Amino acid sequence: MKFLDKIKIIGENIQDEEHKTSFRQTTQIILSHGISSQKSMIDAVLDSKNPDDFCVELCWALIHFPRKIAIPAMKRILSEESRISIKIAACEVLGFFRSKSSAPIFIKIAMQDKNTEMRRIAIYNLGRILDGRAIRPLASLLEDPQQDVDILIETLETLAYLNARNTISVMIGFLKHPSAKVRFWAIFALSHLGNLTIIPHLEKLLHDTEEVKGWWSVAKEAENAITSISARNYVVGASPRYIHESTGVLVQEGRRIPSSKKHCPPHKRKHPRGVRGCECGPTRIRT
Repeated sequence: MKFLDKIKIIGENIQDEEHKTSFRQTTQIILSHGISSQKSMIDAVLDSKNPDDFCVELCWALIHFPRKIAIPAMKRILSEESRISIKIAACEVLGFFRSKSSAPIFIKIAMQDKNTEMRRIAIYNLGRILDGRAIRPLASLLEDPQQDVDILIETLETLAYLNARNTISVMIGFLKHPSAKVRFWAIFALSHLGNLTIIPHLEKLLHDTEEVKGWWSVAKEAENAITSISARNYVVGASPRYIHESTGVLVQEGRRIPSSKKHCPPHKRKHPRGVRGCECGPTRIRT
């Protein structure tokens, strides 16, 4: 099947009318530039003579292509392209496919790239594909006292989705960060990862009325986190706030019940929270 026939079929299979219109416009651009194959399309993106806007448009068009075509294309663009606007588009498109084979690329960008926006997008994508290989390098980003605020925020959120409980002690320190945005997302992360022993730290922020643009106040997020943690750790017949001071476990009728475990109806047994596919894990899933 010819390349242009494939493009026509792809366009017809797009359900969303807005996306279909956008892809139709991109098809016209492809035709006007005489692009007749997948290779020539990628070569056109990498051609420094072509305008950045045109190359970015071609990158986004590939989001509608089959995975076996789009993923290798985006990886090639990220490895060979130098123009930042095109690299950002390729990074965003590659993350859309949620392929675990892309994790090493995103980790490298997150740790080494000089552009903050590229790093932020790469960290965000690591939270979408949920690859555990990202936990250790991302945790190291929290240890840099000069770290950019946007990088901190994205890292805190992604580590929550990755169920990185080994970072809880570090995250608690960010509850005192001078930026309200960082405090807000540290609370969000701890609400997913923490047990009842986290609540005293969160209670200190119940009077922090500073607002975070696009969301709500730090105090409201702290209140929501306390409610979420309490409900998740509730044990019938025991106060959800009764914690043994030295062991950090719930106590009920003389029995010790580890706060890191609860009864899970779908699995019909007790197990550590956050088992993949279990409702005990994080509930805010990325789109």
